[in-house]
Amino acid sequence: MYGQKFKALRLQQHISLEQAANRVISPSTLSRWENNKIDIRFNLVIKLLDNIHINLKEFTN
Repeated sequence: MYGQKFKALRLQQHISLEQAANRVISPSTLSRWENNKIDIRFNLVIKLLDNIHINLKEFTN
């Protein structure tokens, strides 16, 4: 659910998997989360949001 929302926001900004995952997780792990195949820890979600320039409030609305 949240992974799909993250993916939509990332694609709206034309940010690649590699750019979004940078220094947080691997692009393949990010892809699996975006496609609801795995869950990731909340602290990693916060870091990923920072990579796509979205704050938590914007993400949860």
